[in-house]
Amino acid sequence: MDTYVYKASYMIVLILILIPISITPRPTQADPSSIASGLYYLSELVEEHTVFARKLLTRLIYAIIAIQTLLTLIDRFPLALSLVSIASHGVYVGNLRHFPTVKLTDPVFILSCGKLPFTLGPKRASN
Repeated sequence: MDTYVYKASYMIVLILILIPISITPRPTQADPSSIASGLYYLSELVEEHTVFARKLLTRLIYAIIAIQTLLTLIDRFPLALSLVSIASHGVYVGNLRHFPTVKLTDPVFILSCGKLPFTLGPKRASN
């Protein structure tokens, strides 16, 4: 049975984008309740403005891909890591096809969840 989760795709995209940010060590940690409140506020905004949110997320993802490509070509970022990052953002664009719904059995959604160990790299995935 296919399960549809409404109003969740933006949360999934935000969480998948924020995972690498939350893994990096910080000298001071933010209060988890303030992060949750901020994500809840963002989800309310996205719920009210789904068309704008989809356009914004799509453009941001393409901008990140362009910046990553330029950094790889100009600043000689590691090619393998850059390709993983670009492929990950390509999967995020695929998740926006049916925005704001998410089909949990969709192969693109499963791929976006399954790519996490590759995004973290060998050092972080083993911990």
